[in-house]
Amino acid sequence: SLSALFAQSEARSGAGDWSYVTLDDPVQSLDNERQKGLASAIEELANSCSVLVATIPGEFSDRLREYVSKKRHVVTLGSWSQAEGASISSEEDL
Repeated sequence: SLSALFAQSEARSGAGDWSYVTLDDPVQSLDNERQKGLASAIEELANSCSVLVATIPGEFSDRLREYVSKKRHVVTLGSWSQAEGASISSEEDL
């Protein structure tokens, strides 16, 4: 289903219909090889529109930093407390 989404997203963004695509924890059931393929597909999709990926810290987020050569803006949610809410850090990554 991700390959269909990517194909549709590239077509729509190329036609000016979409300016970004959001992926929420896209690696839930993907093995290591498919995660590598997804990172490559995200980089390709980023040629035609902005891609927002929400994922937990770990192998896939590290892989995105290694494989994707596009300019990135990384936002990390830290610990949460009832008094202060979640801590947020942000960095631009080239």
